[in-house]
Amino acid sequence: RVESDRVQVWLNGVKTVDYVQPEHTHPAVRQLSKGTFGLQGHDVLSKMQYKSFRVRRLPDDARSGLPAPALGAWHDSLTVMQGRQFAFIDLNPQGSFSAKELTDYFYVTGINLALVKSPGKAGSLKTAKRLPLFTGIKVNAGNVANVKAGIADYIIGESTDLPSARALLGSKKIDIWSDKGRSLATEEAAALLDLAKQNGVAIEIDNIARTPSIRVLKMAKEKGCTFTFSGLMPAGNMEKSIYVVEAIKGAGLDYKDLFIPKW
Repeated sequence: RVESDRVQVWLNGVKTVDYVQPEHTHPAVRQLSKGTFGLQGHDVLSKMQYKSFRVRRLPDDARSGLPAPALGAWHDSLTVMQGRQFAFIDLNPQGSFSAKELTDYFYVTGINLALVKSPGKAGSLKTAKRLPLFTGIKVNAGNVANVKAGIADYIIGESTDLPSARALLGSKKIDIWSDKGRSLATEEAAALLDLAKQNGVAIEIDNIARTPSIRVLKMAKEKGCTFTFSGLMPAGNMEKSIYVVEAIKGAGLDYKDLFIPKW
């Protein structure tokens, strides 16, 4: 549904897009204009099938009546990168947010998000049902052995020191490693990255802590690791830091280097 500066998209009954064009953007950022329906918007290797596709024209003077968001230069930078197929997904939001808050932020900014809970609160992930959110379970070295696969879209392991980092990476239970203990700043970085690659664990890039370093990210890319993002919400975080963009450019990451859970 397109009304002036607002675009809404539903897929199988789930609203996946509710975009209101920002009031002020950089000239390099594409604006809403005339165009065609894009049924296939990704690379040539991705596939999408439609059972039906119907179009109804709205009046030319239809207006959404919603105020245009003021997001700033950081959003322009992300929009340009998104145009190059980079998916900005916060798979480990830093803070306590409801499913509604996460969804509203996604609609405004275009940054995908996840509802993440501890194993003991996995039942509350049901609040994300029928919403365009990923779901995750966050574990540590103490409880990773008891976590069950399949209760969320992915499992993220958060380490606080070198022993817990080794335990999580060797557990064969996690999909993402969040290095809160700065183990990648030690001489063990190469060995830890080898373990991550061996077990198919993605490396989290923390936008707020600005970790891992560009040097370590280059090493991780050379070893064939994949990456995820954290700290992209709320907007104040992005106003203070766009380290995720710096990391992409500095480490020479490709959009295919990013880990995206199945949804």
